[in-house]
Amino acid sequence: MLYKCKIKKLDNTIEEAVLIEINGYELHCFISYCPFKIFENQFYEVELSYEIFNDYILDKSTSNIGFRKIDDSFKYEITAELKNNHLTLQNIQFEEDKYLINYSYLDNCLVTLTVDRISVSFIREIQAA
Repeated sequence: MLYKCKIKKLDNTIEEAVLIEINGYELHCFISYCPFKIFENQFYEVELSYEIFNDYILDKSTSNIGFRKIDDSFKYEITAELKNNHLTLQNIQFEEDKYLINYSYLDNCLVTLTVDRISVSFIREIQAA
């Protein structure tokens, strides 16, 4: 899915790191695709995805829907509703993950997934509305 985001801060140390605001959430993301120069305080159309490098950790949850940053890294806990192999946080939906099918017994439940990073792909610049 495509989302409108605002760049809050570009990282001076890690070129691929960016702090964005999307649908009311501030996320420290890894830039996985960006074919043009981007600027702070500008708006862009983006796609979000997550990456898990090692252990796939998904548990039923009683926490509030949202993102919880872990330490000073790209790592997050995403608490969302699992619906038809998609993680849905109010108006943000992560595309189908081939491993989520193993958790179909938790469909329509609140779950927490630990991810190593949230990646952002910049599609195009858009005008602020």
